[in-house]
Amino acid sequence: MKSDLARIVYGIALISVGCALEELMPKFLGVGFPLLLAAVLSVSSRRGVFESVAFAVAAGAAEDAISSLPVATSASFFTIAALFANSTRSPTALPALAFPLYQMWLWMWLPQVGAGVFARTVVAAPLGCLAFVAVSALMRFAERRASIDA
Repeated sequence: MKSDLARIVYGIALISVGCALEELMPKFLGVGFPLLLAAVLSVSSRRGVFESVAFAVAAGAAEDAISSLPVATSASFFTIAALFANSTRSPTALPALAFPLYQMWLWMWLPQVGAGVFARTVVAAPLGCLAFVAVSALMRFAERRASIDA
């Protein structure tokens, strides 16, 4: 019970800090650092299906809120990405695919957002990989310090 409560508080804190940092960090050609999606991929590659999906839905809803996107635009993609990451358990190649696909997902549902979708897709891959490496390392450090799995 104690570890479940610690994971819930940790997840809420992770989403809150991710939202704040996404808003503060610079954008390149309209593409920001996808910190919440990186956190979803990192959590999903190490946790069970239920925890991964619950975190993905919450993080996606937060992304929709801070980006002023329609309801469930990001949450649906984050959930699909979480299920895929949870089933493959191979987080190395996933960020290189997930972040450009997220830009295509946004363009598919919101064509007005996709002005220059090719440039956004090209920029999203390195930004996403950089965000994934940084977020995964910081999450592992924070989980050890907070004794999440102890």
